[in-house]
Amino acid sequence: MNQLFVISSLTICSISDGFIFGQMSGMVDALLEKEDEIGLSSNDVSLIASLINLTCIIGFGLVALLGEKIGRRHTISILTVPVLISYIMVHYGYDKTTFFISRIIVGVSYGGILVLITLTMAEYTNPNKRAICVNYISSIGPSLGTMLGHVLSILLHWRTVALIGLIPTGLSAILPLFWVESPSWLATQGRFEECKEAFILLRGTGKEAEAELKLLIDTTRNTQSQVRASGIKFHKTMALLRKAMKQKYFWKLYLLSIIINIYRISAGKLLFSTLAITMLQQITGTSNILTSTLIVDGFIVLGNILSFFVLNRMKMRTHLFSLGLVANIILPD
Repeated sequence: MNQLFVISSLTICSISDGFIFGQMSGMVDALLEKEDEIGLSSNDVSLIASLINLTCIIGFGLVALLGEKIGRRHTISILTVPVLISYIMVHYGYDKTTFFISRIIVGVSYGGILVLITLTMAEYTNPNKRAICVNYISSIGPSLGTMLGHVLSILLHWRTVALIGLIPTGLSAILPLFWVESPSWLATQGRFEECKEAFILLRGTGKEAEAELKLLIDTTRNTQSQVRASGIKFHKTMALLRKAMKQKYFWKLYLLSIIINIYRISAGKLLFSTLAITMLQQITGTSNILTSTLIVDGFIVLGNILSFFVLNRMKMRTHLFSLGLVANIILPD
């Protein structure tokens, strides 16, 4: 039950992440149309649309520091609060500076949360369900959130949609406070008794769970001993990163992550999420695009759901290789 609660909470976090782009699509379209007599040039609006992606890298570094110092659940709550503030700023904002600051705030928070919810899902779930759960919150959840933001932005005023965004974001900030802390994080802090208690609450006391708990504690103790023996004086997180960078698998995963994100950008995933309403209006030649939006976003969600079933039937490596080959054929077209 505790594990299900965490997974449900992380799902809401991922929906909230997707909603950010869905809501921004309606906002950008309205700003381009000069609604509410807000004096922004097309260059200003373009910068507003791109600031999230430009500033999210700061969140990557911030989450590394906070996540190590205060744990996973408190870090998620802390990084989510600025998004609440940004929605309020958007709702009441009428000048360029307010919109710029709100996008910078969202970008930093989004970058941190994006990394942390993936890491947290991996730490809280069983190894045999981990790939499916991570895929769930990294693809299906954000797609649903983006679709919801697009639809609401068509039906309602974009400032009203910003206020609606307070609901999933507020839940994302509150729910993690009721989790047990991550056993993996507790182990890295040397709090092994608390680690055992948290692990049992999440996974139970079966043979597989006991074996995984023993492996977690033994591996963490061994890593800490190696870090201390190396005589490294700077921050423990940097010491662990330096150790990981000496491993071949680290660079394989790092390179794979870069390639996957390049594909996402090249395929226009981020561009469409942010400019969907404007693009569909220009393509269809009408402002009545609710049906078009439901169809396009619906196929995106459907594709993500299909990947969920594919992961149940084939290994991750086979999945990436086969669909990566398809992407290479389709993308140039």
